[in-house]
Amino acid sequence: MPTQNKSLTQFLPWGLTLILLGALLYFAAIYHPPTNLELQQTKTDISLKLLDDLQAAIEAEKNAVLSLNREESQNFVLQVNQASHALESHRQVLDKWTQIQSTPTEKQLLLEFDQCWAQFKTLDQQLLAWATQESNIEAQKWSTLTGRKAWEQFELALNRLKQHSPKAMYNPEKEIAIAQSLIASLKILALHKPHIEAFTEQEMNQWEKEMQTQTALTQKNLNALAGQLSKPEWVDFNVAKQHWEAFQASTQKIIKLSRQNSNLKSIELSLGKKRVIATQCKGLLNELKNTYASQRFQATR
Repeated sequence: MPTQNKSLTQFLPWGLTLILLGALLYFAAIYHPPTNLELQQTKTDISLKLLDDLQAAIEAEKNAVLSLNREESQNFVLQVNQASHALESHRQVLDKWTQIQSTPTEKQLLLEFDQCWAQFKTLDQQLLAWATQESNIEAQKWSTLTGRKAWEQFELALNRLKQHSPKAMYNPEKEIAIAQSLIASLKILALHKPHIEAFTEQEMNQWEKEMQTQTALTQKNLNALAGQLSKPEWVDFNVAKQHWEAFQASTQKIIKLSRQNSNLKSIELSLGKKRVIATQCKGLLNELKNTYASQRFQATR
């Protein structure tokens, strides 16, 4: 029995070798390498997929930049990522076919595209981060909702002060102080919009300086008004002061959001350097597609 086992052990390597050799011969018999025509057609098809993926990424990114709310913007960012992953997957497939056969022109175009795509992705990261912050849109919402509401409550409280005085006791100084307080504070509300739309530091500084001027004027008139009030009027005056403080706090929040300027920065980047890089990447893929098409045509001759 031991002798029989020893014989089997001796012949086992030979048996495995024969099985492996048989498998290789079978594979060689059934495997047919792609013809040059098939190879160029496959490369052409992949280059078209790359172009589609790139265009999908560009469109989704544009929508992310132009979207009017954060949730919508984030959904478009997901679409950008999906298109980018699809492009990189197709690029890896193209690499496998390129290893079978390629020309120096192909290799150079692929190298240049890879470099261009790396720049595209780097800009994408910054652009999409700004786009999803939506700071300018958030600032506009604060102005339209919170800021305006605080100012309207401020106006109502000051107007109630007018009702305390009978016509026989008309006080022009009091009326002027109320009117000037409302006018100056309303100018601040109106200045929210140009500040949010301002792109440069210089523009924002200019609008903030004007806001500070109107804030000081409002406060000056409120102080003057305080000296014209009877005791019962102080209830409404204190309510007005509370809404004035709420309005000031809203204005500071709006300035902070506006200064981040994420929406305007993303739009500038999208319309500027990013568009140049996207056009360059698309041009390289079109060159690559035309190169494959030319080689495919030559393979049919």
